[in-house]
Amino acid sequence: MNIVICPLVSRDLEKAIRSVKSAKNIFPTKVHKFTTIPIINSLDFKFIDDFSKWCDENDVSYRVTESNGTAPKGKNAVLDFFRDSFFDGLSMVDGDDMCWPTRGQQIERHLLHHPSTDVLITKPSDRVDNSGVGYKVAEGYFANCWGTNFVKIPNCGPDKHDIFTIGHGSATNNGGHIFYSKKAIEGLRYDEDQLLGEDFLLEFEFLKRHQDGKIAFWLTFCSDIQLLDRTSSNSIQRVNYDKGRECFERLMKKVPEIVSIDRSSFNELPVEFPPLLFNYEQKIEWIIKNFGLPT
Repeated sequence: MNIVICPLVSRDLEKAIRSVKSAKNIFPTKVHKFTTIPIINSLDFKFIDDFSKWCDENDVSYRVTESNGTAPKGKNAVLDFFRDSFFDGLSMVDGDDMCWPTRGQQIERHLLHHPSTDVLITKPSDRVDNSGVGYKVAEGYFANCWGTNFVKIPNCGPDKHDIFTIGHGSATNNGGHIFYSKKAIEGLRYDEDQLLGEDFLLEFEFLKRHQDGKIAFWLTFCSDIQLLDRTSSNSIQRVNYDKGRECFERLMKKVPEIVSIDRSSFNELPVEFPPLLFNYEQKIEWIIKNFGLPT
């Protein structure tokens, strides 16, 4: 299978380059082939020129797409590129986040065990932020990294009993969409009126299709796939924080139009707990070496 990793970049040249480098430098895989092609979706013409120049100088293929400055518009640009490409699978990355070196190996491991998978979402994801929680990697910066993939999952055990397991770290992010097949996104788009929470709406579309037997949707507790950057004050999500209540209320109205509320939880999905290929100590060492934090 040919899988394309698409960092979606729109601003902050240094972090965009860092994201692309992390995708291109993932560890080799044995069966599936991974290719990195960043998608530029920005209203900042200087950023577009500077990033395009860097790509040209470093032999990186890229695409420039039409933007309105919102996240769902950019993500739809990635979906459109994927639909029209020869690639079989898509792995999208926000342009200020990074791939753990084991991203490709973990996606490949899952697909070899579950080759019919159309959607794969991971929870939790590691992150670096200013929260003061986790391992201090620089002055004012903290890594919240899981040293294991095991956490408490309510109502997922036999007879809907809780599964209690042990996790390392706290304040980690909810995760992310790490693999789509073309079958999964057929006829679907991100809702461009949903300025925050657009991923959640698409998850419910996937969930309904999974319930109807049209696609196979998996949840993986695999924390060595991506490292999220929560230090960007000018991210699109933070710019739209003032619209948070409005976006949340709209989200709550839209969900019942997609899926039955009684069957709207992740309890509906098959869940896996793969072993880490990149442990806690390796993560911290990698962050200090590659994240470019101030000292």
